[in-house]
Amino acid sequence: MAILDKVQKADEIDPTKPNPLKILLIGASGTGKTTGATTLPGRKLLIDLDGRSDCVAGFKNLSILKLLDANPNQPLAWFELEKLRDEIWSQVRQNKFPYDSLIVDGITALCKFAMNWALMLSGADGKMMSKSPGGGPSRPHYSPAMFALDRWINSILALPINILFTTHEELFEDEHLQTLTFYPKITGKLRTELANWFNESYLTTTTKGVNKIKYLWYTISGGDRRPFVKNSLNPLGKYWNDPIELDFDKKPNGFELLLEKRYGKEKEVKK
Repeated sequence: MAILDKVQKADEIDPTKPNPLKILLIGASGTGKTTGATTLPGRKLLIDLDGRSDCVAGFKNLSILKLLDANPNQPLAWFELEKLRDEIWSQVRQNKFPYDSLIVDGITALCKFAMNWALMLSGADGKMMSKSPGGGPSRPHYSPAMFALDRWINSILALPINILFTTHEELFEDEHLQTLTFYPKITGKLRTELANWFNESYLTTTTKGVNKIKYLWYTISGGDRRPFVKNSLNPLGKYWNDPIELDFDKKPNGFELLLEKRYGKEKEVKK
């Protein structure tokens, strides 16, 4: 088949047919990223990289894989992540992967694992690259760490299932333009690229309610201060108004609610 034979006419594509979700949740600790992620459809596998999965203990249709780096001088966690990626892809190709949604919680720890691996690398001369005082990373370590992160995250995003990553945000100051902008927290220049890899990129936050904390998602562009916020589920704001409030005591909630607003009660995201 020629490549051009794959062309589709836009008016022949069914807009009511859901595709696998590719989601990035960005926000401070305690804003409900992990709990909100569990509202994805079907059976879910949560890869816990920072040891915070206790908040979802006892949840149904959820399995947890804790993967922590006990010794930063030996980047075993990064090697396990690469092996895990290959195992998941192998099962998917054989139609044996038992989950509909995969949650990677979170990118902040993922960056540490990648840098621990980069710190073990040798230069062109076969000698280990020089570290900064105290044994930390120096400039030569950042490029391989970013390359490894790029490849790992995008290989996971290519899986034909629902994918969700969580991360924190950080404030970036551009001294030349004299601007302050929030970006997803990830190593180096990937901060300006990361959100572009996802269809849904939401800001998670909280506010004080009458009797309890309100958990909120902002899904529409926050302007110049938070350019990463975007969505494809709510084109032109047809299906809901921001912010979305998450009430974890009610159903539907989170992604269950957004999918119902977008596709109706009988629709499910493609698995």
